[in-house]
Amino acid sequence: MDGPQPEQRGERRQPPAAPSGAERSRGLASAALLIAALVVGVGLGWAVDRQLDSAPWWTVVFASLCILAGLWRVLKGSAP
Repeated sequence: MDGPQPEQRGERRQPPAAPSGAERSRGLASAALLIAALVVGVGLGWAVDRQLDSAPWWTVVFASLCILAGLWRVLKGSAP
């Protein structure tokens, strides 16, 4: 052990540093990508459901696939 924690010694802990501009930009890009994936998936599913009169099954399928693809893209892009 390294001794007592800062709170036990009467010291105040430093607040976490604010995210840098690059981190903030990466987070906003990831959020935009996921939102766009959802919009595209719902749009494609809605169009197919309307043509086949099978609502809501294709909407659910396409939305799920597009969200998974968006998550894959975000996780792939965040890897070191």
